[in-house]
Amino acid sequence: MLVFIIPLRSPGSTRHWRICELLCRNTIRSALAQTDPNVRVILSCKEFDPGDIQDSRLTVLRGDFPEVGSDWNSGLADKSLKNSAGRRESKQYTPCYTMLLDADDLVSNKLSEYVHRVKHPVGYYLPRGYTWMSGASTVTINDQFHRVCGSSGIVYTEPANLEESGDSSVTSLLRFPHHEIVEHFSRLGKSLHPVPFPAAIYRRATGSNLSETGGVVLPSMSWPVWKKCLKAAWQLRRRRFVTAAMKREFSMENEA
Repeated sequence: MLVFIIPLRSPGSTRHWRICELLCRNTIRSALAQTDPNVRVILSCKEFDPGDIQDSRLTVLRGDFPEVGSDWNSGLADKSLKNSAGRRESKQYTPCYTMLLDADDLVSNKLSEYVHRVKHPVGYYLPRGYTWMSGASTVTINDQFHRVCGSSGIVYTEPANLEESGDSSVTSLLRFPHHEIVEHFSRLGKSLHPVPFPAAIYRRATGSNLSETGGVVLPSMSWPVWKKCLKAAWQLRRRRFVTAAMKREFSMENEA
């Protein structure tokens, strides 16, 4: 089984919360739409309305989480608490594969099938994926996807690996930044298997991305103009049009 753990940030303004709920519903749909249906989705939140999603594989884990501030550290602490709650809930499904999925990202419907077919004993990482502004007609392919998006690690999980202490697989997912997880497993003498196709979409500028709220300082912010122009040209070459097949694969047609 592949278990998706999704932390949903606590509500801010009413308008922003409605947008977060819409995005999260689409994230859930993309996880449930797998061609291999042996999946479980655990949404960890303070409150959430699933709308028309009726699926026994979805668990909405509501908790009395503290109110979250607008700063990056508060958001990170909130996300960590909800991931931990989801992890504890997932104990009943182990052994399994576990993926932490941000509440505004999308996954390919082929991901579960690939994970269960290969059956890698350690887990997987997603070196390739797309970045996308919701509603845009193009996406940008990224060949270092696990460096930029937190929805990029999958680990094989046994009951012993779900304890609060110890350097275990899921603990590693929670305690190490996603861009270091491949190197971390390598230091342990283990190797995560690269998924060979673009398997997730990182949605940008949704208002929920922690990396866009001041917590991450990108080197490109201080680049000279000529270097920023070169980067823009490189990104233009990486653009791909959103096709009908892509919309089906990532449940993009459900954008509301």
